[in-house]
Amino acid sequence: MAASTRRSGSSLMSWFTTALATVVALHVQQFRLATGAVTTGTPGHMVWGMGSSGEERAYNGVAPDGAVRSLGLQWVDYAAVASSSTGLVAMTIDVGTLYRRSEFNEATEQWQTALTGDLASSINTEAMGLCSLKPSGQALSVRVSGILFKKIKSSLWDGTSWSTDTEAAIGSHELTKVRLSCSPTQNHAIVVSSNSNGVHHATVWNGAAWVDTHVLTTSASTETSIAAGFEQVSGRGLAVWGSSGSTLKAAFYTVAVGWGSTWAVLSPSSNGVTYVALAAEQGSNRVAVAVGASGDLWVAIWDGVSSWAATNVWTSVLSSTSGLSFAIAWDTATDSVLLLYDETGPVQYRVMSAAGTPQSFGSVALGSGTATSMMAWADPDPSSGIVVAMVLDDTKKVYFLRYETGVGFDPATFLGTSNTINNRPFDFAFDDVATTTTTTSATTTT
Repeated sequence: MAASTRRSGSSLMSWFTTALATVVALHVQQFRLATGAVTTGTPGHMVWGMGSSGEERAYNGVAPDGAVRSLGLQWVDYAAVASSSTGLVAMTIDVGTLYRRSEFNEATEQWQTALTGDLASSINTEAMGLCSLKPSGQALSVRVSGILFKKIKSSLWDGTSWSTDTEAAIGSHELTKVRLSCSPTQNHAIVVSSNSNGVHHATVWNGAAWVDTHVLTTSASTETSIAAGFEQVSGRGLAVWGSSGSTLKAAFYTVAVGWGSTWAVLSPSSNGVTYVALAAEQGSNRVAVAVGASGDLWVAIWDGVSSWAATNVWTSVLSSTSGLSFAIAWDTATDSVLLLYDETGPVQYRVMSAAGTPQSFGSVALGSGTATSMMAWADPDPSSGIVVAMVLDDTKKVYFLRYETGVGFDPATFLGTSNTINNRPFDFAFDDVATTTTTTSATTTT
């Protein structure tokens, strides 16, 4: 049965379920605040595009907190933020296809724009990234550049200044998308990229240069079917990509061996792999991958040892097939996977065990819109059971969501109205600090 038919035939039940979930969430939040049983997680920062400007706001471990501060960055189409021991930095691509980069000045509590006028191409809307190198405390920025945009250009932030750019040529066609991930154990990073000829590559930052560029596929399904990550204990790198229009594949990387053999993770029948989201679990080597295939949504879980055996599929659930309208994260307090996805109206979510067994499901209302893009991040404190997410809907509104194990989602927080519905004009980063889960009274949170 088609998804639209199924939804229209059960519209009354869907409305009732959404309304009930919203009422329950409000009552749960009020009870938690009244009793003081609010778990405070790791603080962080969120950034988003809002009309003709970029904005930033702190997160206090419970909710968005304090003033909204301007990034000094304009017409944000795509955004990234990184928080490290050397400071907080943000980077964007605007509708004029210019890269812009800004650093937060702790003394003045203002954002300082440092990089402007570095040109991207008209199809480079996702051709950049930021991440934090934990051992050194530096932030690593990556963007596509060079003649005909065939190179990546990277720079390191040490808390005072950006290093001289390091370039690396990737393939022979224009790079259109990149996915960047930093190692939890070394000053290493991985970039997985797509180019205009449908070729995927993976490239490794070894702390000083870009090395070990590896061709993943020469027959890619779509430009956005890529992801990068690391096992959180071993530090092994991971590239995931859609290949030949039908199969999700993966390869691991170590310094000693280089790129290993290719794994065939799953084949979502004739629908093919169109979008990929990846989440690695703190305190283990498990990795969860969500795959969009037309309107279907698949999940595969790497057991951290030798198998991608656990898979689930929900057919005809995605109302949007033109963007990354789903997200995945680990609830490490219960060793479970949290999957979020769009359906007409509320954001739906499902919880499954590390073995892939479905456990619970629900929804969280946004407003009048339907999600077109979202991302989720697990709190780095493995005992907190907290996951945060950001969502863009088809009315250009940006929301912040917070999930807590055993509680579910708090009501969504509206942040602002963006200038786009097709890209990802938002990002979030937890602060790079030692974390301790606490229970906070309502009098000390906002």
